[in-house]
Amino acid sequence: MSEDTTKEVGIITIEERAVLINKELEKAGVPSWGRASKVSKDIEVSPATAAGWLSGSLPRDCVALLRFCNFYGIDANYWVTGEPSADSQSADSPSFERMKRVVTIVRQFEVETGVVLSPDEFSEHIIKLFENEENHTYLLQNWKMMLIDNKD
Repeated sequence: MSEDTTKEVGIITIEERAVLINKELEKAGVPSWGRASKVSKDIEVSPATAAGWLSGSLPRDCVALLRFCNFYGIDANYWVTGEPSADSQSADSPSFERMKRVVTIVRQFEVETGVVLSPDEFSEHIIKLFENEENHTYLLQNWKMMLIDNKD
C-alpha cells in the first residue's frame, strides 16, 4: 500500500487534506472529471494511489510526493500539514524581501548613473545580483565600468 492510512497526519485531517489538494489541483488547471486518471498518468503512479491522494492520503514514496508537487506547482509542506512553507510565495516571505532588495539596488543603479537598462539588461542584472547579492558593490562597480566608463 502506498498511501498513509492514519486518520490524521500533521495538523490536518485526511478530509481537510482532500479538500486542500483538490483545490490546489483545480488552481493548477486539472479538471475534476477524470482527475485521478490524469494524476496517475502525469505522475506515473497507479490509479488507486492517485485516487487515495485525492481522498486525502499521503504518499509513502517521497519521490512520488516531490514529482507530484513539482509537476503541479504545489507546496509539499502545504499538502502534508496544511501550512505553507516558510518560504512559500507570499509577500512576506524571505525570497520576496530579497527580490525587492535586488530590484531596488538595480533600479537605484540606473537612477544614480543615468543609465537606462533595456528590459533584457535589467533582468540579467537582477539575476546576477540575486545569485550573488553579498558582492553587490563589486558587481555595481563592474557594471558602471562596462556601461559608462567604456563609452569614453
